[in-house]
Amino acid sequence: MNTAAAPYDGSAFVAMGSAGGFFLTITNGAGPNEEIVDAVGWYPTYSAAANEKNARRHAHATLTRVKWLNPPAALTVEGDVQTKGSAVTISAANDTSCGNKVGAMTSGSITSTGSPTITGGGTALATQTNVPTSTMDQYMFTSSDLDMLKSIAKANGSYFQGAHTFNSSNPWPSSGVVFIDTVDGANLTCTAPGPGQMCTPSASDMASVSISGAGGMPPLNGWLIVNGSINWSGNATVNGMVYAVNDITMSGKPNISGALVSKNLIDTSTSSIDSTFSGTPTIDFNCANAKTGGGSIPAGWFVKQGSYRELSN
Repeated sequence: MNTAAAPYDGSAFVAMGSAGGFFLTITNGAGPNEEIVDAVGWYPTYSAAANEKNARRHAHATLTRVKWLNPPAALTVEGDVQTKGSAVTISAANDTSCGNKVGAMTSGSITSTGSPTITGGGTALATQTNVPTSTMDQYMFTSSDLDMLKSIAKANGSYFQGAHTFNSSNPWPSSGVVFIDTVDGANLTCTAPGPGQMCTPSASDMASVSISGAGGMPPLNGWLIVNGSINWSGNATVNGMVYAVNDITMSGKPNISGALVSKNLIDTSTSSIDSTFSGTPTIDFNCANAKTGGGSIPAGWFVKQGSYRELSN
């Protein structure tokens, strides 16, 4: 475990003005978006000879921040993809500011009826299939990541549960993290997709989101996170990232300027086609939108839920 450089390695007393100060040790956490902080504060000052005379408080916590998935493609799917028709556009050609991204990357196959437009950025491939699941998992949120995103959405009033429909009469929030959770708010843990797959809690608890209508709903500048499946049949725009824990079906005229990621936790399709795209959807990779949702995704550090504790002297 790596420790920060002095004075944040616990080796030096950091004074706070004329009275009080602290020792602070920062070490790497379990993930790249976590840091472990151990702080010992003293008042009015630290003195080894006067330990019992000075006030002391010892706190320990894990700090976390929103994880940037850095998707490898405009469309990243853990599973199989099917496109229908010739009006589907998936492109990473217009933005290479965070690297040359693949147009569409899957752990399974990509089958097409018609001639979709799929383009990589720079020297990247248009499509990349049969990528190992272990590689794809690097671009997926963990259960802990989902819990933090839920807490942000709850604080902002953009948290929903179960089946939910967004349209012009019931528009989504216009910015930030929009999180649609399972029925009971618990993340699913499942065995590998396929016959006999088991999930805890039941797969029937997954969120189900419908995006419908001919237009009139303001764009979402942020992240749409669905702890389940998305059926997007309407004309709507996301300037940011769309993430489905399960599968996604697109028709109509969806538009994403950012990135789309689908984990396909549960194999719900007997044809083994996990995510389907038809109509005239456009998925255009945009690094800044995917990362920050137009500046609406918080970039600072938070105390990880349940990690803060005060230790006895």
